[in-house]
Amino acid sequence: MVSKLVQTCIASVVLKTTANLVIQLVNQKGETHLPSIDTFRLFQFALFGLLSAPVNSFWQQLLERSFPTRKTPQTNDADARASKDTGKALPGPQSHADIEWVNVFTKLALDQLIGLFVMNTIFLSCMNIGNWYDPPLVIHDIQQKVFSITKAGWKIWPMVALTNFIFVPTDMRVIVASCVGFGWNMFLSLF
Repeated sequence: MVSKLVQTCIASVVLKTTANLVIQLVNQKGETHLPSIDTFRLFQFALFGLLSAPVNSFWQQLLERSFPTRKTPQTNDADARASKDTGKALPGPQSHADIEWVNVFTKLALDQLIGLFVMNTIFLSCMNIGNWYDPPLVIHDIQQKVFSITKAGWKIWPMVALTNFIFVPTDMRVIVASCVGFGWNMFLSLF
């Protein structure tokens, strides 16, 4: 059976590559010749998906372990025994009263200040793969673009992250973000 992380990486690669393919085809709309596909650019987006998915998965797990969204439910002895016997957690009430809002907003701040910066740095590193022979050039490009991309990301990612933190299980957050990221990656294709 394929692990969740491998599934997440595959989904991330497919979504990021497809987003770039779509924007390449849209940019050639109305041309009379067969579309030409920049396969190196597709490779860059596939690499970004492959590298960013495990980093983001680890990041989401770290945030949730450090700042859990929901209060730990109090169980009585009978509930604990039933949970132990079945090996499954007993369902508990999922209400806004269970949410640790300070933790949610702490995660949001960390995610938008650190996580988004790291993801954008990975993106720009992947887009500069052809220049890896010249590290100062890569670093210069990252320094020139990372803050503007991060600032642009603040228009959509805080709401996505907030929704993810409140409603989506931790192991599915990267997939949800990748789905939303389909449009975002089309935007990034313009860089």
